[in-house]
Amino acid sequence: MSHAPAFNGSDLHEFSSVVVHKGRNATSIPGSVTVFHLEGEEFGLMHEVVELQVSDEGINGRSTNPVSPGSVVSMGFEAPGFPARRGEVVGCVRCPQGWQIGIEFHASTAA
Repeated sequence: MSHAPAFNGSDLHEFSSVVVHKGRNATSIPGSVTVFHLEGEEFGLMHEVVELQVSDEGINGRSTNPVSPGSVVSMGFEAPGFPARRGEVVGCVRCPQGWQIGIEFHASTAA
């Protein structure tokens, strides 16, 4: 279960202060991450997330489609040195190029 507040608003500045605050030490990484839904009606649905910022707590990036906050997902990173992870979507907000997505990592690696 996530400790970060879920955000599904429309203000990118507010999204940054609510969701991205945990990634203060975030680093940009090249490539993309494939986000795979693990539960519910969206099981199996995949999204590509780009323009990645990664921290110990989670990731922030952009998707062409929205991803519902609260969704449990598995993430596969294109960049070497980043193992697959499991997490929960904690934010999704419209941006000029699509949707800004925030995902908080679960303590365990991906299933």
